[in-house]
Amino acid sequence: MKIAIIGSGAIGSLFAGYLAHAGNDVTLITRNPAHARLIQEAGLRMEGVRGSRTVAIRATDRSIEAAPAELILLCVKAYDTASALAQHAELLAAGGLVLSLQNGIGHAEEIIAAVGADRTLLGTTTIGANLPTPGRVLHNGDGETVIGRPDGQVTDAVKQIADVFTRAGLETTTSAEIRRRLWAKLAINAAINAPAAILRVRNGAMADAPQAGLIQLAVRETAAVAAKLDIALDAEALIATAIDVARRTGTNRCSMLVDVAGGKRTEIDHINGAIARLGREHDVAAPVNETLTLLVKAIEKTRTERRIAK
Repeated sequence: MKIAIIGSGAIGSLFAGYLAHAGNDVTLITRNPAHARLIQEAGLRMEGVRGSRTVAIRATDRSIEAAPAELILLCVKAYDTASALAQHAELLAAGGLVLSLQNGIGHAEEIIAAVGADRTLLGTTTIGANLPTPGRVLHNGDGETVIGRPDGQVTDAVKQIADVFTRAGLETTTSAEIRRRLWAKLAINAAINAPAAILRVRNGAMADAPQAGLIQLAVRETAAVAAKLDIALDAEALIATAIDVARRTGTNRCSMLVDVAGGKRTEIDHINGAIARLGREHDVAAPVNETLTLLVKAIEKTRTERRIAK
């Protein structure tokens, strides 16, 4: 399959490596020409739970070099969705599909607006990865990837993509309830990422008291908002899952913490911020998610301002 991956972060690079190693025609598209040259010249170095290898991958900052793609795998930050699709509008082949593996919610509507509902796929993955240096990706935990159409239809095209991913070593299933799956992941991300970023702690610290109390409150609020959208979530089961995820990924620095530590913009508006906004729209109180959102946005705003010294 001819696949273009927009976004050369940890997940985009990891999927590129496995899909290319399995024989697919893969192009990794990055905004950084130097990063593209490094991968183009030396290959992508993959390390972690499945050993080490270097995979040859086409990498470029010019999307025309990857056109026409049967599948675009969208791995950019949620807030970059519309601009990425506009910038690479010529990339998608006639009849091609766009699959999002992004965090949060709200970007699905932007993809649909750009390419149409019939060409939009949504996905979620629990695979763990990070990018310690350019040209090198660390696979630090296996997991499951789930994909589906926004309308819930499980078509032959969706099954084919799941099969391509699975044969590449990326275990993937299809779902007729992909929006519920996305909200379940949203609940877990909202409960772990923002508090960890604010506290500047690794995931494992979130499983302990009193931090675990934040997990409970954030998940219950998310489930209450989802219920107003006719999306049924088991809050208590998700609390247990979130605490388990925090423990299993105990040494990880979540993406929001990495962004905060690096002085970068976070995806807070598409995670806790989206929950708080939808709560207001549907008269569901979500004070914990609202507070977490304001704290992270305050960190973003004040990161370059002079702070009062002791």
